[in-house]
Amino acid sequence: MLDNESPILSPERKEHFDELVDEGLWGQISAELADLPAADIAELLSHYGEDSIGRLFECLPAELKPDVLAELPPDLAAGLAAGGMR
Repeated sequence: MLDNESPILSPERKEHFDELVDEGLWGQISAELADLPAADIAELLSHYGEDSIGRLFECLPAELKPDVLAELPPDLAAGLAAGGMR
């Protein structure tokens, strides 16, 4: 996982993604997530509840999903891999 210096976890960055989620801008979220390392995406996803995390995960390109799952806590990864968090 990432250290606390990660720019993805800055308050401004979290607020930015919160606004995108609140507005349902899934296409923009998808484009922005695709440019991030898997560990950063996993750290970001871990800050959301089940109502949003499944949608965020679905925004990821298919080739990035396994790498993100590998970075998540096992219980969270299992739920997403099973499609149970939508």
